Amino acid sequence: MSPEETAEMLARMTAENTRPSRAQLRMNAIREMTGGKRVVVPRRSTSAPAGSDGPAKAVELQQFNETSQQVYFSITEYAVLESDGKVSLVVNRTDKVGTVKVKVDTKSGTATKGKDFVQKTDEVIFEPGETEKTFEITILDDEEVEEDEKFVVILTDIEASEGITCKFARETEQAVVTIIDDDEPGAITFKAEDTKLICSEMQGHAEIVVSRVNGSAGKIGCSVRIEPLTAEAEKDYLPLAEEESVITFESTQITKRVRVPLIDTKAYEKAAKFKVVLSEPTGVKAALGQYTECIVEIVADDETKAIVEQVLKNYQRKMIKYQVGTSTWLEQIKNSLVVGGDEDDPDFVPETADYVMHFISLPWKFLFAFIPPTDFGGGWWCFVTALAFIGGVTAIIGDMASIFGCLIGLKDPVTAITFVALGTSLPDTFASKAAALADDNADASIGNVTGSNSVNVFLGLGMPWTIASLYWASTGANSAWKDRFPESDYKDLWRDHKGAFVVEAGSLGISVAVFSACACTCIFVLYLRRRTFGGELGGPKKYARYTFAILSSLWFIYILSSALVEYS
Repeated sequence: MSPEETAEMLARMTAENTRPSRAQLRMNAIREMTGGKRVVVPRRSTSAPAGSDGPAKAVELQQFNETSQQVYFSITEYAVLESDGKVSLVVNRTDKVGTVKVKVDTKSGTATKGKDFVQKTDEVIFEPGETEKTFEITILDDEEVEEDEKFVVILTDIEASEGITCKFARETEQAVVTIIDDDEPGAITFKAEDTKLICSEMQGHAEIVVSRVNGSAGKIGCSVRIEPLTAEAEKDYLPLAEEESVITFESTQITKRVRVPLIDTKAYEKAAKFKVVLSEPTGVKAALGQYTECIVEIVADDETKAIVEQVLKNYQRKMIKYQVGTSTWLEQIKNSLVVGGDEDDPDFVPETADYVMHFISLPWKFLFAFIPPTDFGGGWWCFVTALAFIGGVTAIIGDMASIFGCLIGLKDPVTAITFVALGTSLPDTFASKAAALADDNADASIGNVTGSNSVNVFLGLGMPWTIASLYWASTGANSAWKDRFPESDYKDLWRDHKGAFVVEAGSLGISVAVFSACACTCIFVLYLRRRTFGGELGGPKKYARYTFAILSSLWFIYILSSALVEYS
């Protein structure tokens, strides 16, 4: 794929695998009911039971049995005395599988074929098990006094046995041979242009070039060591093996390459450095040259960095329409007036139900659009104001529910556990459904509905009691309380002739007991499903319907038993 297609695919996969929060699930459920802007990233559903440990089904990946290998000159620069009569060149390959044939050709430079060297047109054959081959080129010795001369040896065509993919390590694989008259062993050093190397961590290795200057006669060598600077061994690069920490120049060889393996950490930004140091020359008259240190800098791969930047850009573009927060009042008011919240969203096509629910809930949407945006004051203005709005709506709903119960002849507790509780729980029900469809497990779904019940009970009972008890502590018994609980009839409530804070339990004890029994039954059913089907939700439709019937009956049992107690 092109970089643009790769970035788009990764952005889509990232968006699909972004796990929505409980706030997003709940808000999305409410907005689906009212034709509002969606906030949850749609994901592909799986056919496996939600909550199962494994994926729905394994994805079969195509396996390639071909062996890929590279052919290269391990030494790319040679020097030879005219009097030597020949030069030996070494060709390597990265694998020893199969038979590989490589054609060799020579090309004149300042050295001329037929005058300074003999033209070489031959074929190098790697038999199975061979990774290195040597061939020779004849050097012609003349009596002229001349400057150093060079010619090029080129690898041209590759032919490999069936099932082998073979290519050259570089675009043009060649070695340069210098014909010289110098009989000095020379010095081992880095050339000035080779004292700094910048390489991508994706390359797999850093190739450091060590040179031999001012002579090439005889066999010399030196030690090579790596000193970390900002890079760390085993994290950014692998240390050299013992046999690689010593390099040897055979007679006529003037360059050697030290390969340091790099570790690809897939870093977006990286600038780690280490130093390669030459020391301890060996051989007759061997010495080190002017430059004995090479700084290697490992940087992030430009292509990877570009793809990451494009992925982030695409991902942010996809996710902006699913964001929960807002920045301006104008944005909120606009979202409240438009079906779906965003008229420029091509992924949302309003249906008839969306239009109906939008116009029914439009006054409430418009009213709540005046809550401060989430960007103001770090979200605190939105939080405090939203709580005040919710408190006002709750007061209205409470009075309306009480009036409605009075009109149809229901007591307040029964109205509370039916119409009011059902209304407040519906968003959590739809949020749990959305979580089950969007996730590959049921954690968010089960946690959302059970957590919602816990929060509703703790806050619904605990918060009013706390507020009422604090108010009682500040005011004490008033005349209405004294008329309702006279000291002559309720002596246990009058301590030191001061009234006590009273909360009438009514049917709360039995209601909590029934609710706890139903909750335990629900958890037991989920446990059986986990043991039987491998997941709390989903699975075979037959047993899913049985589960639905059981869980629904628990709700009816709770409502019926609480109502009977209230009316008994």
